[in-house]
Amino acid sequence: MISNDEAHLDFRNLNVTIPDVETTYWCTRFELPPDIVKKPHHIIRFDGIISPQSEGVVHHMELFHCNVPAEKEVPKFNGPCTTEQKPMGLTECRRVTGAWPLGAANFIYPKEAGGTVGGRAQSRYVILEVHFNNPDLKSNIIDQSGIRIYYTPQRRKYDAAIMEVGLEYNSKNSIPPHLVTFRLSGYCLGPCTNVGLPETGITVFTSQLHTNSTGVQLFTRIMRTDGKIEILNIDRHYSPHFQEIRILQKPIQIYRNDTILHTCIYNTLQREKMTFGGYSIHDEMCVNYMHYYSKAELELCKTSVNDASLNVFFSAINKVDYAPTNTTHKTVEENYKSIRWTPFTSAILQTFYEEAPIHLSCNGSNGNYLPGGN
Repeated sequence: MISNDEAHLDFRNLNVTIPDVETTYWCTRFELPPDIVKKPHHIIRFDGIISPQSEGVVHHMELFHCNVPAEKEVPKFNGPCTTEQKPMGLTECRRVTGAWPLGAANFIYPKEAGGTVGGRAQSRYVILEVHFNNPDLKSNIIDQSGIRIYYTPQRRKYDAAIMEVGLEYNSKNSIPPHLVTFRLSGYCLGPCTNVGLPETGITVFTSQLHTNSTGVQLFTRIMRTDGKIEILNIDRHYSPHFQEIRILQKPIQIYRNDTILHTCIYNTLQREKMTFGGYSIHDEMCVNYMHYYSKAELELCKTSVNDASLNVFFSAINKVDYAPTNTTHKTVEENYKSIRWTPFTSAILQTFYEEAPIHLSCNGSNGNYLPGGN
């Protein structure tokens, strides 16, 4: 056990007034203290700290390390992550250092590994991102939620990190209404793992599956170069209100050129309209945050359907079902809204998603594509 009295740091919102809108992502830049900057440390535990008045409104939180040169200044910021007033230089702060989803308990690293923080060769800046889900448009809630990390100067055997796999957050990955099951999958393909993983591969020891409110089953599989398939994590009774960070019964090895296939099954019986992929709680996601060692260059490996192929689908559905789609003058969302969603058209979309070419995002922790991974 790790005592609550051990050395720790809090990265918490600074009396933020939660906006009275449904969806807000709030970002705050912090600077690490001098004792952490002087030498590398290992994170051995992190906790989510939720302000009592914010319970039910804080949906999830992530703490990102800035992957920039040690001497580079990252400007101060405390505001909505999507505002046009956000200064330049924050987009490179994308390496996940700690995370808390709704329903999760505190996270403790295995004794052989720890998350990395500090050291003179690393940036001294981190960004806290908090997702507020406020469907009742509550006002005057003052929030001090955030993430607490416990750390030690006694380095463990392995440097651990977190990798995100699954689907990109965009409307190309969307789900028709009135369905008991609809399946979407995201792929981390061999060309990406080949350039993003070390020669010896990585060891995944923890997995956190994530969708929003319509996800009912999730599973992640590893497809080996010899054709064998290994299940990394599976939840046949998924609840978005209990998003546990699950320690795997047996750590899973992932090697260069392996493919990671992450699948989500949704139930939209209660939905009257299309559910779009995106950031809102009413949108959908399909991701797995995998904790692993030893730390690699690859931070994010996600896909969406290929743009040109999606336009072919919209044109085809116009001919097959006389949908008033238009790939020249309508957006992706507008085209999806133009379709009459029946069991027939939904089945066509399901088949299309499973067979269409994809767009692959193979990103390092600075947010840039890894060379050769696309």
